[in-house]
Amino acid sequence: MLVEAEEGGWESLGTVKDFPKPRLTAIRGTYILVTQREDKVWTYVALCPKDRGPLQWARGDMLSCAWCSSQYSTLTGQNEDGGPGLEPLPVKIADGRIWVKLG
Repeated sequence: MLVEAEEGGWESLGTVKDFPKPRLTAIRGTYILVTQREDKVWTYVALCPKDRGPLQWARGDMLSCAWCSSQYSTLTGQNEDGGPGLEPLPVKIADGRIWVKLG
């Protein structure tokens, strides 16, 4: 995927139409969960906050940590067990494109 950069550190993930369902993607080595509902888009760092393990698809709308098995909602980023949730990233929509700001 071609990564577009904008002044101020914003980077394009693609168009809103590219993400009709929750999807994992990556920019410059950072894995990102992109999800949307009713014209609103959320982006999260796709690493387990507990041990920084990689996340993988689990059942339904859940992601699971490959190392500790913690599970996270793709819709809210919340931990199913009540622990810390996924780290949200600043996101904006401009001209039909999704932009995130890393670190």
